[in-house]
Amino acid sequence: MLIFFCSLISLSNFAQDEPSARFVFYNVENLFDLNDDTLTVDEEFTPDGAKNWSQTRYRDKIERIAKTITAVGGWELPAIIGLCEVENRNVVLDLLDHRLLINKGYKAIHKDSPDRRGIDVAFLYDPQLFQPISSNWISIRFENEPDTRTRDILHVEGVIFASDTIHAFINHWPSRWGGVEATIPKRVTVANTLREHVDSLFLIAPNANILIAGDLNDNPVDRSVYSVLGAKNESDSVQGALVNL
Repeated sequence: MLIFFCSLISLSNFAQDEPSARFVFYNVENLFDLNDDTLTVDEEFTPDGAKNWSQTRYRDKIERIAKTITAVGGWELPAIIGLCEVENRNVVLDLLDHRLLINKGYKAIHKDSPDRRGIDVAFLYDPQLFQPISSNWISIRFENEPDTRTRDILHVEGVIFASDTIHAFINHWPSRWGGVEATIPKRVTVANTLREHVDSLFLIAPNANILIAGDLNDNPVDRSVYSVLGAKNESDSVQGALVNL
């Protein structure tokens, strides 16, 4: 389980008297419904599959995810939530209909990805605090493996606190299945693709507020994150650089 959270505090100037909101990223780990999607490899999460997936187990998983989100939020539920490993929009909506979350009125941005198992990323937001302007899905192509597909990167541009524009990138990079060394090029490819999009934003808006979150399946010191993406420790960063929180 991977959970990341941070506070968004007047992104333009970090003034102490400005309102704040919480952002959470959560790898919910195989949030599948019971249905067999014939276009993906999801058979193990069906009633007849290896996981003996059932309505009870599915509802229990939704319950635990909802409790985790509320626990991270404390007295205030997060304004923005990034998710990965959700099977489809239906499971996202089931989560948002849970008794602990339904009164928040979260909205969801989601699209089925080309991942072979059918697991996707999603973006949830409180419309009272965050108003989306646009969203787009960044496809990943591997030069030496043209038939290999992975999760798209979700880019959401929106306004928070009715004043600051932020660009959020929600990621789920290729896993280390098959060996760490053998899969490094895939994560480097995704990092390069993401960096290109970030650089294009900085060209248009040098002071753009950019938030990158996700399960990168790499560590902060690994090549994909430190060298390619260029995310440094705050003490090592320069103005306009990406900071590893």
